[in-house]
Amino acid sequence: MQAYLNEYTELSGQPGEYLTHLNEKLLHLLLRGHFATMFYGVMDARTNRLNYACACSPHPLILKSSGKVKQIDGSNTPLGVSHQRYETQSIEFRTGDTLVLYSDALTETADSEGRYITEAGLSALLSANKGAAANDLKEALLNYFKNHSNAALRDDLTLCVSQRLPENKRITHFQFSNPEEIYELASSLAGYFPTQKDALVGIYELLLNALEHGNLSINKMQKRQLLQQGLFSKEMERLLMDPQHVGKSIKISIEESETHNILTIEDEGIGFDWKEYLGSIPNSESLSGRGLLIALRCGFDSISYNADGNAVTCSAKR
Repeated sequence: MQAYLNEYTELSGQPGEYLTHLNEKLLHLLLRGHFATMFYGVMDARTNRLNYACACSPHPLILKSSGKVKQIDGSNTPLGVSHQRYETQSIEFRTGDTLVLYSDALTETADSEGRYITEAGLSALLSANKGAAANDLKEALLNYFKNHSNAALRDDLTLCVSQRLPENKRITHFQFSNPEEIYELASSLAGYFPTQKDALVGIYELLLNALEHGNLSINKMQKRQLLQQGLFSKEMERLLMDPQHVGKSIKISIEESETHNILTIEDEGIGFDWKEYLGSIPNSESLSGRGLLIALRCGFDSISYNADGNAVTCSAKR
């Protein structure tokens, strides 16, 4: 699937054509009864338009700078189901507008009384927070979901809040909680960096570190022993279902300036002594610090941590 997503780069500016060609490939790849949903959008700064195509995705929301919320119709035939021509649609998207994308876990997780979050409820929340930064909107949405679901998460939740800022600075925020999402998310983030293939490897390792060592609190000795015993994957599955870890997520932001792109990854762990690894590069044969070593060698100009060691920031020239 990921290989196909990267294949049609010449169609990247044509959302409808892109989904049409991707669908034809998936008809031969996916098993009967399997399908994929997708929203694909391209923001055109010259025309102030968001051009997009949908394949049965949860309905995206656009918070206008005025506070009005517009809902994009995400319905259409899912990818990999039948021969289908997807059309490019267009909607106004100006400076100050915010695009909100989310997985179906946001609206398909019931509360204790069997009620669900609706698009109308999400729209009201966004309107009440007009003028807020993208990160604040993301936090408001996550708090709304956690209060609704009592922090119980039975499906993967992905949330993307992208706000159009003045041309000299743009910030996009992502959120994820499941290891199955790491590669696709790393691929998307790598697209912000000039050495995309190298950045993909480094970002993947940093996201993996944030999940394993941060949110799930697996230390280096535990990981080594579990790998030697062939039990690491099984232990990961157990920890992801442990009540003390359910509901944890990893926060990611990309800041684009005129000269640099800056990636920040923050987990909910207690952190670690990053000086031990940034001060002296770990041996490539050692499991300890291997992810950080790979990231340091993958095209970033600088890597730094916050004081606690649970947030890493990487930057590279554009």
